Amino acid sequence: MNYTYESKTVQNSLQKNHNYIIRLERNSKDLEQLQSKLNRYIYEPKTKDLFERKSFLLNQLKGLKRKNQELITKLKDRKDLLENQFDSIKEQLSEFVTLENNIKAYYLSAHSH
Repeated sequence: MNYTYESKTVQNSLQKNHNYIIRLERNSKDLEQLQSKLNRYIYEPKTKDLFERKSFLLNQLKGLKRKNQELITKLKDRKDLLENQFDSIKEQLSEFVTLENNIKAYYLSAHSH
């Protein structure tokens, strides 16, 4: 009976790991789409402030993409999810939402000028 419990625990851990990998891979695609949209001609900065904001957002995007890929690689290499990895995943997803909101605000500013 102990073996069955351990087996189910391992299966649950693998499933959680797989779910986080899928979410982070989807996050990677979303980051690519944000970058593509941010680089469209319609959102070209027309003021110094907008130029600086776009540059800052692109740098944040680049860093978030790199961290996202590192997390995916670490999760694929390990069979179980470590506590610090879980915290990193939550932080990554939170940073993505913040960046997405900042980019949307930039879109509104760039489009109104």
